Amino acid sequence: VALRIQRGLHLSSGDGTCDAGCSVLVGVVPVLRLMRLLRRSHNFQLLLKAYSIALEALPVILFIWAILGLAAAAALYIVEPRENVPTWVASLWLSGFSMTTLGYGDSFPVTPAGQTVVMVLVVTSLLYTAIPMGIIGGAFSAVWHDRDRILLTQRTRKRLKQAGYTAHDIPFLFHIFDQDGDGNLDLEEFKRMVEF
Repeated sequence: VALRIQRGLHLSSGDGTCDAGCSVLVGVVPVLRLMRLLRRSHNFQLLLKAYSIALEALPVILFIWAILGLAAAAALYIVEPRENVPTWVASLWLSGFSMTTLGYGDSFPVTPAGQTVVMVLVVTSLLYTAIPMGIIGGAFSAVWHDRDRILLTQRTRKRLKQAGYTAHDIPFLFHIFDQDGDGNLDLEEFKRMVEF
């Protein structure tokens, strides 16, 4: 709202084009508003939890994927004529968009050896790309299966923080709400503690 007031409610400059302020107002602000809604979405919180679990395994996989791309770029630089792949950067470009199967058409192998390298690269990278998808899918499945416990833990942490309690206060709180004195909180005792 403040940006719109500052802009005087005009979205374009005098010649009818959208300047930088207009672009921010029209393009970025609505996205930021929608992202604010995601903070309160429990399913989005579960998705973030799944990605954080999967992120532990992804660096090694991405490192090997990069080595595969660099090896293919080196092979393409060696087997392709300089008219087709003039620089190392051009071979990296050819290798990169071949691994992602984009195929812009601006660069392609012309020799049989180069075509073989790209064919092996595409098949290998497609199969290798399936591994992170399986890891992310497995992590999301595990988080979804355990969603009630995860959401309860998040809500409990939030309530304890709002009440001003720290991690050092938790044993004392458990002792207060442990009415039967067995050293554990049963479900009813835990509910009373959370409602407190």
